[in-house]
Amino acid sequence: MRAASLVLAIAGGLTVSCDKAPLQPAARLPSRPQATATNTASVVGKVDLIADAPPSTFVNKNACLSFHAKVWDRSDTPVYLPNQPVDWNAVGLPLTFDNATDQAPTQVTRNSSQAVLVCGKFDGFGSFWVLSDGVRGTPFTWFIDVGSPVQSLTVEGPTRMHDNQSSAQLDAWALDQWGTGKDLTTKAVWSSNNPAVVSLLQNAGQEWATQHQIGTATISATVYGKTAQLVIKVLGVASVEVTPPSATIHEATTTTLTATARDEEGGAFTGKTVSWTTSDAAVATVSSTGVVTGVHWGQATISASVGGFRGSATITVVADNVSGYYVTSVSGAPTPITAGGTYDLTPTTSTPGTPPVSYKWEVSYSNGVLPPQSTGFLPGTYHLQVPDGNYKITVTVTPRQLYGTGYPTNFIYPVCTGAAQPAPALAARAGVQPGAKRPGKEPNVHEQVVAGCNKPPPL
Repeated sequence: MRAASLVLAIAGGLTVSCDKAPLQPAARLPSRPQATATNTASVVGKVDLIADAPPSTFVNKNACLSFHAKVWDRSDTPVYLPNQPVDWNAVGLPLTFDNATDQAPTQVTRNSSQAVLVCGKFDGFGSFWVLSDGVRGTPFTWFIDVGSPVQSLTVEGPTRMHDNQSSAQLDAWALDQWGTGKDLTTKAVWSSNNPAVVSLLQNAGQEWATQHQIGTATISATVYGKTAQLVIKVLGVASVEVTPPSATIHEATTTTLTATARDEEGGAFTGKTVSWTTSDAAVATVSSTGVVTGVHWGQATISASVGGFRGSATITVVADNVSGYYVTSVSGAPTPITAGGTYDLTPTTSTPGTPPVSYKWEVSYSNGVLPPQSTGFLPGTYHLQVPDGNYKITVTVTPRQLYGTGYPTNFIYPVCTGAAQPAPALAARAGVQPGAKRPGKEPNVHEQVVAGCNKPPPL
């Protein structure tokens, strides 16, 4: 009955009385250009879809709303085309045209001057659109909620926020019984059970959750009789991770460390201020951005602090040559060697090396009885092979430790297993005691000189 009376009102509004005699103009006025339809091209320029009265986005079941689709031509000064046909198309099941009965159509054609009733048939999210001569109406699609449209409601947003995060967007997303989804954020009524932790604000058509302190808040959204909730937990820093956890660099070189603050669930923070410190600036320094510079060989701990929590990395600074580090003596073979065989040489360094400690051995025989011997850096002792004869063996040993390589030392072993006898007296007269150390001829080379066979060691 309500729909029928509305049709009558509309029809009455469109009634035009033509029983008066036409007026005679006092003077001839310029005529307004009229749009003329042709069979070869569309004259439609635009179609305005207009609601005749509010509300225009909600209708109860078995009720109707009135709309017009006004058509204008393509001229520079658009002319209204009241008799232009317009096609009306409903999307889905919730809406029909003219009435909400089972026989009501979901597609109709009306002239531009005619009103059309859009009626709610089923609960749900309905929509429709209009088209005239290939031109789609504006707005492109008109959405109408029918009855109690929400079958299910979900609050979409973060379940975790950090205590330095300003705000996060929330959405109320609904589904009707037909599976059609719709964003009802602006229609929902929002609340927080703990606004001291998370408060709510609607701005520019969006709902925003703003955190204020560590804690938990339950966010609720209610629309069309349905309520959905989202629990948001605000987390603070619980640990700091420094990567890489260890690094080795040379003196005067750099490496960059990265500090990541994490919450109790392992989530990474962004935007937190990090403070960097070093345990030994004489070994390594660190900048405010985590750039570490090696100063002197050794080891330092670089720490990163965020909100009272600290993480660290171990930095080892190595040198190409560790100053003051070399082999001072080698045990395991006499000087001179008076019996051929194999001797296990064990070195002793000027300062204890930081493990791992290894040694490089280089051996040469003055008479070529054996080819030169060379090893890489190996731990432990060296097995020195000594064939019989009268000659000289030069052993060069270089130590290496955690912080770098030391300096090489030459040890000269006379081999006297033939007729000639060692002559320590000759060495004494030359001013060099057997086993005494004296500078090598090459820079940074330490040399151990022992007496020869029947001749003094070289000066």
